[in-house]
Amino acid sequence: MKTIIQMREHPAIYVLHDTINTLFFGDALELPTFYRDDEAEGFAACFFRDDEADFVGFNADVLKPSAPFDDLVHCVWHEAVHQFCQQQGIRHAGKNGYHLAGFRDAARAHGLLCEKGANGWEATELIPENRDRVVEITRIVLDGLKGRSWEEIIHETLD
Repeated sequence: MKTIIQMREHPAIYVLHDTINTLFFGDALELPTFYRDDEAEGFAACFFRDDEADFVGFNADVLKPSAPFDDLVHCVWHEAVHQFCQQQGIRHAGKNGYHLAGFRDAARAHGLLCEKGANGWEATELIPENRDRVVEITRIVLDGLKGRSWEEIIHETLD
């Protein structure tokens, strides 16, 4: 069974996605639906569009309140690169999850360091100054959410 992660339940994941999208993807990304897979412990994913075949999975441990915030930032950013590749028709991962050169190029073009790992070009890292900018804006937005949409606050903060 899949449980959709609602904005009110975990606003940081949606605010992070929107901040990264605005700063590093020029608002090119659609808002995904994040969900937890209740049958596969430790697994979560985000869907792009309404097509269940169009998704990427990630480790649900980053959603725990005890998880380091940087882990959530890194995870959302990495998945945003996959989303960008899917939307642009870029070959980014093989059926076995092997990360292809298309992923590497997109990751580097959108604010991440990317090196070859055991599963292809999967080893992404946050560039400290990019991370700091995203975290600062995300915290401003989360602090200011009181009754307003995060989109309003994010664009207000960036203008």
